[in-house]
Amino acid sequence: MTKKQAIWKSILHWRRMIKWAEKQPKKNRANHQYMYGEIGEWWDSLSCDLCKVCDDHGDCPECPLSIKYGSCKYPGKNMYRSVVLSLTWEEWLKNARRMLRQLESLRK
Repeated sequence: MTKKQAIWKSILHWRRMIKWAEKQPKKNRANHQYMYGEIGEWWDSLSCDLCKVCDDHGDCPECPLSIKYGSCKYPGKNMYRSVVLSLTWEEWLKNARRMLRQLESLRK
């Protein structure tokens, strides 16, 4: 799989997760295991096609997302860490939408 294909597949993955999360009670605790049980996807590197193509033991020096927004491992411009730290579905959705926009920006 090319990086371009991985970006597109990652975008589709985040769109599916967001669509599902939009149906959850906003104040309920965001739970990746619950999401995985319901739709078979969650927001970790095992479900990320970019990680599958670019991950180099967590450093990801070749990942387009990491190059443009910084590493997923640390808080900063890259929204992934904010998604992981989200407590409620409402907060998760806000951060996941930002994450999706970052992924979509990689297609330009």
